[in-house]
Amino acid sequence: GINPFTYAATNDVNNISQPHGVGFVWCSMLWDMTWLLIDEYGFDPDFYNGTGGNNIAMQLVTEGMKIQPCGPGFIDGRDAILEADMQLYGGANQCLIWEAFAKRGLGVSASQGSANSRTDQVEAFDLPT
Repeated sequence: GINPFTYAATNDVNNISQPHGVGFVWCSMLWDMTWLLIDEYGFDPDFYNGTGGNNIAMQLVTEGMKIQPCGPGFIDGRDAILEADMQLYGGANQCLIWEAFAKRGLGVSASQGSANSRTDQVEAFDLPT
Protein backbone atom coordinates (compact mmCIF):
# COMPACT_ATOMS: atom_id res chain seq x y z
CA GLY A 1 0.00 0.00 0.00
CA ILE A 2 0.84 3.65 -0.11
CA ASN A 3 2.46 5.13 2.99
CA PRO A 4 -0.18 7.51 4.45
CA PHE A 5 1.96 9.20 7.11
CA THR A 6 1.98 12.98 7.33
CA TYR A 7 3.67 15.62 9.49
CA ALA A 8 1.12 15.15 12.29
CA ALA A 9 2.31 11.54 12.73
CA THR A 10 5.49 12.90 14.32
CA ASN A 11 3.37 13.94 17.33
CA ASP A 12 2.60 10.26 18.09
CA VAL A 13 5.18 9.70 20.82
CA ASN A 14 4.09 6.12 21.48
CA ASN A 15 4.40 4.75 17.95
CA ILE A 16 6.12 7.11 15.51
CA SER A 17 8.02 9.80 17.35
CA GLN A 18 11.12 7.86 18.26
CA PRO A 19 14.13 9.32 16.42
CA HIS A 20 13.87 6.84 13.54
CA GLY A 21 10.11 7.28 13.30
CA VAL A 22 10.50 11.01 12.83
CA GLY A 23 13.17 10.38 10.19
CA PHE A 24 10.85 7.98 8.40
CA VAL A 25 8.25 10.74 7.96
CA TRP A 26 10.93 13.20 6.73
CA CYS A 27 12.30 10.60 4.33
CA SER A 28 8.80 10.01 2.95
CA MET A 29 8.57 13.71 2.12
CA LEU A 30 11.97 13.64 0.41
CA TRP A 31 11.02 10.56 -1.64
CA ASP A 32 7.80 12.26 -2.75
CA MET A 33 9.86 15.26 -3.87
CA THR A 34 12.38 13.01 -5.63
CA TRP A 35 9.70 11.18 -7.62
CA LEU A 36 8.03 14.44 -8.68
CA LEU A 37 11.41 15.68 -9.92
CA ILE A 38 12.05 12.37 -11.72
CA ASP A 39 8.62 12.64 -13.35
CA GLU A 40 9.59 16.13 -14.56
CA TYR A 41 13.24 15.60 -15.56
CA GLY A 42 13.63 11.84 -15.88
CA PHE A 43 16.12 9.55 -14.16
CA ASP A 44 19.84 9.80 -14.86
CA PRO A 45 22.07 6.97 -13.58
CA ASP A 46 25.15 9.23 -13.70
CA PHE A 47 25.40 10.26 -10.04
CA TYR A 48 28.28 12.68 -10.64
CA ASN A 49 27.32 14.60 -13.78
CA GLY A 50 23.67 13.67 -14.29
CA THR A 51 20.86 16.11 -14.88
CA GLY A 52 17.86 13.92 -14.04
CA GLY A 53 15.32 14.54 -11.33
CA ASN A 54 17.15 12.14 -9.04
CA ASN A 55 20.32 14.23 -9.41
CA ILE A 56 18.42 17.46 -8.78
CA ALA A 57 16.80 16.02 -5.65
CA MET A 58 20.15 14.88 -4.26
CA GLN A 59 21.69 18.29 -4.97
CA LEU A 60 18.79 20.15 -3.35
CA VAL A 61 18.88 18.04 -0.19
CA THR A 62 22.68 18.22 0.09
CA GLU A 63 22.80 21.99 -0.44
CA GLY A 64 19.79 22.44 1.82
CA MET A 65 21.63 20.75 4.68
CA LYS A 66 24.39 23.34 4.30
CA ILE A 67 21.86 26.18 4.57
CA GLN A 68 19.63 25.01 7.43
CA PRO A 69 20.34 26.03 11.04
CA CYS A 70 21.85 23.74 13.65
CA GLY A 71 19.24 21.49 15.24
CA PRO A 72 16.70 22.00 12.45
CA GLY A 73 13.06 21.04 12.50
CA PHE A 74 11.06 19.86 9.50
CA ILE A 75 10.12 23.37 8.38
CA ASP A 76 13.73 24.52 8.66
CA GLY A 77 14.68 21.63 6.37
CA ARG A 78 11.88 22.35 3.91
CA ASP A 79 12.76 26.03 3.75
CA ALA A 80 16.45 25.23 3.23
CA ILE A 81 15.59 22.96 0.28
CA LEU A 82 13.43 25.72 -1.21
CA GLU A 83 16.31 28.19 -0.76
CA ALA A 84 18.74 25.72 -2.34
CA ASP A 85 16.43 25.54 -5.35
CA MET A 86 16.47 29.33 -5.61
CA GLN A 87 20.27 29.43 -5.45
CA LEU A 88 20.97 26.48 -7.76
CA TYR A 89 18.08 26.50 -10.23
CA GLY A 90 16.61 30.00 -9.99
CA GLY A 91 13.50 28.65 -8.28
CA ALA A 92 12.53 26.43 -11.23
CA ASN A 93 11.32 23.66 -8.92
CA GLN A 94 9.47 25.62 -6.26
CA CYS A 95 6.02 24.33 -7.24
CA LEU A 96 7.14 20.69 -7.28
CA ILE A 97 8.90 21.04 -3.95
CA TRP A 98 5.88 22.69 -2.33
CA GLU A 99 3.59 20.02 -3.79
CA ALA A 100 5.66 17.24 -2.24
CA PHE A 101 5.88 18.80 1.20
CA ALA A 102 2.27 20.02 1.34
CA LYS A 103 1.04 16.53 0.41
CA ARG A 104 2.57 15.28 3.68
CA GLY A 105 1.28 18.17 5.81
CA LEU A 106 4.25 20.51 5.57
CA GLY A 107 2.37 23.21 3.69
CA VAL A 108 2.74 26.96 4.00
CA SER A 109 0.87 27.37 7.29
CA ALA A 110 2.33 24.28 9.02
CA SER A 111 4.10 24.99 12.30
CA GLN A 112 7.09 23.08 13.64
CA GLY A 113 6.87 24.48 17.15
CA SER A 114 10.17 23.89 18.89
CA ALA A 115 12.80 21.96 16.93
CA ASN A 116 13.56 20.28 20.27
CA SER A 117 10.04 18.89 20.77
CA ARG A 118 8.42 15.93 19.05
CA THR A 119 4.88 16.76 20.13
CA ASP A 120 4.09 20.33 19.09
CA GLN A 121 3.95 20.10 15.30
CA VAL A 122 0.88 21.35 13.44
CA GLU A 123 0.35 20.14 9.89
CA ALA A 124 -1.19 22.06 7.01
CA PHE A 125 -1.71 21.05 3.40
CA ASP A 126 -1.87 24.49 1.80
CA LEU A 127 0.30 25.72 -1.07
CA PRO A 128 1.68 29.21 -1.71
CA THR A 129 -0.63 31.44 -3.72
